[in-house]
Amino acid sequence: MTGFWQDVRQALRVLERSPRFAAVALATLALGIGVNTAVFSVVNAVLLKPLPFAESDRLMLVHLLRPDLAGVPREVVWSYPKYRSFMEGQTAFDDGALFAGRELDPAGDGEPLRVRGEVVTERYPGVLGVNPILGRSFTAADANREGGAVAMLGPGLWTSRYGADPAVVGRTIEINALRYTVVGVLPPGFTGLSGNAQLWLPLAAVAPSDLTEAYSHS
Repeated sequence: MTGFWQDVRQALRVLERSPRFAAVALATLALGIGVNTAVFSVVNAVLLKPLPFAESDRLMLVHLLRPDLAGVPREVVWSYPKYRSFMEGQTAFDDGALFAGRELDPAGDGEPLRVRGEVVTERYPGVLGVNPILGRSFTAADANREGGAVAMLGPGLWTSRYGADPAVVGRTIEINALRYTVVGVLPPGFTGLSGNAQLWLPLAAVAPSDLTEAYSHS
């Protein structure tokens, strides 16, 4: 330990005699610490920090791979028919869902508004262990268009656009110039998997060519 403090004192004397070198050394050290802090923040958020859902250790993002002409696996974006085929033929997962982030324009009183939304299959909230605080979640009938076009709101949008009115459930609203019936409001803190989502539509509400990502619950 004595040798360590001797090295420290020697280093301080060298820095004192060479102020320019000291400034460069300190700037380099600060830059290195900043870069490492930024990298750790990303790794912690993406790889280390668990997802804010119940039993998040059982959630898996499933990628669809197909070999190219050279035999190298290439990622293929999911479509709804591919998802249905996968779910019908697999036994590894208890449940699964598709989702895709979208920019959506809900109409209403006040200024025009654009929010982050997600287009999802009906089991999406259930796979994530999320239940509406008002109304209900999507059903198979919604996904098959048998129940008409429906939507679920996030708490932020429900409060800012619709005044946190419980009577919003059952109300018809316009989204991207189309009419939807609000069937539920999702709980505070839930913003989906694509980031900061506040509005959800069933996959049946968009064109079949829209592409999605898959999450499964093991």
